[in-house]
Amino acid sequence: MNSVRTMIVWASGLIEFLPHREEPDGSIMVCTAHGADAIAGLLGVVRDQTVLHDFGDQVGLRVPEIDPARAHIEVGHDDAVDALIDWEEHVREHLDENLSIDWVRA
Repeated sequence: MNSVRTMIVWASGLIEFLPHREEPDGSIMVCTAHGADAIAGLLGVVRDQTVLHDFGDQVGLRVPEIDPARAHIEVGHDDAVDALIDWEEHVREHLDENLSIDWVRA
């Protein structure tokens, strides 16, 4: 198993864990977990703080307050970004602070 995973979120709210640090265009990098313990700890908390959703082409976990069916991404202020920040803070509150996780947002 790769010992580094980067967590990203798409505009639809879909959460993915990638085996590298570079996020794809159109996604927002949330954090990078280093080591099996950090990856397992992060995934465990994320599972508890998300919704299982059928996106049509795949089933995955999504941030609860982001509507995957929204018509477009807002230019300027986007409520989905606020929802993502609130969700991220909630995830961070439930994680063991000793896990090796680099957060994009300080």
